[in-house]
Amino acid sequence: RLQAGHLWVFSNEIDVEATPLTAFAPGDAVRIHSSRDRFLGYGYVNPRTLIAARILSRDPAHPLARPLFVHRLKVALALRERLYAAPYYRLVFGESDGLPGLVVDRYADVLVIKLYSAAWFPHLVAVVNALLDITECSGVVLRLARNLQVRESFGLEDGDVIAGRVPDGPVRFLEAGLAFD
Repeated sequence: RLQAGHLWVFSNEIDVEATPLTAFAPGDAVRIHSSRDRFLGYGYVNPRTLIAARILSRDPAHPLARPLFVHRLKVALALRERLYAAPYYRLVFGESDGLPGLVVDRYADVLVIKLYSAAWFPHLVAVVNALLDITECSGVVLRLARNLQVRESFGLEDGDVIAGRVPDGPVRFLEAGLAFD
């Protein structure tokens, strides 16, 4: 399944005798290998969930680091800018943009990051800085998936402004000729 392109590694697929999940913290960068020691990719791990790892890169020359995030975000931005006349769109759609567990919506100068894995918390500063650099947006709001609100939020709360400034009131945007707040 992983060799065919799937990005999730389930905890019951890991040889925990050879690689104990308890040795990892959420967000640790990992090299993922098959049972025959074939390199399958780089990813991040969350040892406390059924989806224990998510693959971000299958290229041995591109490990999990800020340059990889910047590249993926630039590719996603270029695609959205070709598709949308105004800056109101889903900028990052997780696995579809090579950033599994991460969603970013853009509302003019405000970005809303939604995390679906606690493994993104250690990488949040790098992702936010990369987003601000490539979009020149003024602020970033954090949204947490329900499972993260209850369990692991690393001191952050749903709705926190985690970078820059955002308007005090609602952000108005148009979609298909309709105005939304």
